[in-house]
Amino acid sequence: MPYPPNLFFIGTMDTSQFMWYDEKTLLSQTTVIPWYAEPQRAPAPPFAIPWIKGGQDSGLVLPSGRALQKFFLQSCVRRAEAAHHKLRQLPEWREVCIRPLIEIESVLVKYDPEYPTRAVTDKALIYLANAWSKGLRGLFASSFYCNLEIALDLAIAQEVLPQGISAIQTSKACREQLHTLLRGTFQYANDFLERAG
Repeated sequence: MPYPPNLFFIGTMDTSQFMWYDEKTLLSQTTVIPWYAEPQRAPAPPFAIPWIKGGQDSGLVLPSGRALQKFFLQSCVRRAEAAHHKLRQLPEWREVCIRPLIEIESVLVKYDPEYPTRAVTDKALIYLANAWSKGLRGLFASSFYCNLEIALDLAIAQEVLPQGISAIQTSKACREQLHTLLRGTFQYANDFLERAG
């Protein structure tokens, strides 16, 4: 039975670990967002991202409960152009924010010339844009830089690395270079890499 294009399926899963990455069926059209029952404590300010000078906590306060869910569901971006526009509206946004994404993609292209860089970059940017509400508040954290780090980690784990799975599984040098880039900052992406290799 065909579904209209404006219909979204939203589901939840109660689990402390999600270890099943079946890209060809279930997850190819799915965005997984961990939404914790208990508030997660962000690192104490000044929270710094190593590749951005001066990255600190912006101190935004989010709505809670149903108001928060409605807030983010109204902020959905589905096209790359809209994602670019939304990201440029963020006061702290600079192109350097996606440097880790670009570095990881360049490693994957080096070991897989067929890697669909443009399409994957667009998907990752859409993912990043959807990590902020229409009011430019973070989905994962109130701090711009903390929200960026979490969103980048998830985008890399769910959009970027799965597209390079053949290079990751067949090249030890590729895995080592990716481990070097991911180590210490991107836990979900590093976990994906560990399971894939």
